[in-house]
Amino acid sequence: MPAMERLHHAYRGRGLVVLGVNFKESPRDVRAFVDKLGVSFVTVLDVDGAVSEKYRVRGLPVTFLLDREGRMLWKAIGAREWDGPHGRAHLEDVLSGRFP
Repeated sequence: MPAMERLHHAYRGRGLVVLGVNFKESPRDVRAFVDKLGVSFVTVLDVDGAVSEKYRVRGLPVTFLLDREGRMLWKAIGAREWDGPHGRAHLEDVLSGRFP
């Protein structure tokens, strides 16, 4: 989550929206988690699993890159160094329209 927070601040001016989706957790637990980490990007609850079902989540953590219409461009299961050189290069490609 700290890496996603850094990406949120670095790329929000270029159109990137970081959205945290919490799967079947209580609002109280999510609020405590978000407050503890100092997350400022939008975090929503998927209490009934609808979002997880739509995007076929089978493991956590999972990260999706979606276009403006909600279509999946890319999916990664497991932890990643999202704000490292590889992650930032990938985001640069997407934001510049060079995504294959």
